[in-house]
Amino acid sequence: MSSPRSQISRHAIDSRFLRETRKFWLYIPEDFDLDQPYPVLYAHDGEDYLTMGRIRTIANERYRDGTLKPIVIVGIPVDKKLRNAEYHPEGHRHRAYLSFVVEELIPYVENSVLQLRTKERATIGSSLGGVVGCQLAWNYPEKFQIVISQSGAFYSPSTTAALHNARHLDKTRYYFMVGTNERHVSTSMGTMDFLQANRKLRNLLEEKGTPFHYEEQEGGHTWGLWQKNLPDALAYFWSR
Repeated sequence: MSSPRSQISRHAIDSRFLRETRKFWLYIPEDFDLDQPYPVLYAHDGEDYLTMGRIRTIANERYRDGTLKPIVIVGIPVDKKLRNAEYHPEGHRHRAYLSFVVEELIPYVENSVLQLRTKERATIGSSLGGVVGCQLAWNYPEKFQIVISQSGAFYSPSTTAALHNARHLDKTRYYFMVGTNERHVSTSMGTMDFLQANRKLRNLLEEKGTPFHYEEQEGGHTWGLWQKNLPDALAYFWSR
């Protein structure tokens, strides 16, 4: 089966871990062919990546101009009132969210909705979304080969605690970007220095010999920075 044009479709899945029906959207690239393997990118804050990040438009434009390989994208929206509870390692829904993604969403998307041959699996997130992406890779290293973190909120010890016991760190590739103007970011825990927090994580990954790319770009903790960075982040792994 092939599709000449890219498309977004909306879906929902009943989660026994989250005890609710969870919505998600699915982006299929142009010329999609089920006989071919594709990278699959799972985006936390999925609705924001679709609207403010413009991830669909960027993927379309870069594929058409020949600079980006085709990728499948799964957007996972979040209830903002429950975002900390799901994305932060200390949140009361955090373990349930990780289990939902790995044990329910991935099999449903790749085996039931698409019956897809997955070439490699990736996750992307901004701020706490970057944290939860790392938690998935550190807890389930066999499930994720790529992590993209934009301005990751690694400001408390619990956000990197799982890294110390993580296995097979050399099996996952990481892309970290943080803004040079992110020294005073307002969070639910007060004002935090995201730039310094990401530098500390960079040093920790270097000590562990983990393969990663790290860069600092001019900008603050906003979707303006993350949208601007998105083409480079995607191209780092899937340029052609």
